[in-house]
Amino acid sequence: MQKAIIHIQVSDIVYLSLEKKKTSRKIEPIALVHTQENCMLIAFCMSRDNFRAFRLDCIQSLVVNLETFESHNMTIEEYYEDLRKKHNSQNNP
Repeated sequence: MQKAIIHIQVSDIVYLSLEKKKTSRKIEPIALVHTQENCMLIAFCMSRDNFRAFRLDCIQSLVVNLETFESHNMTIEEYYEDLRKKHNSQNNP
């Protein structure tokens, strides 16, 4: 996964959510983030047309493609700030 992040390569994953729903996703991986509980992959999900966080232990398969994508030029701080804004707007309509 780290190689796909460095070389900005599109990847295909099969993801099993915590609710046991299996989906196939085409993603543009951005970064790996370690929390106290989990290791997460931050990626732009082309299937959902939005940024998502994927738990590594829920990724059942990964294929790194030769296809590359244009860098999103987003820092992890910007990603979390965007999440905070979305969360606050949903809780304070």
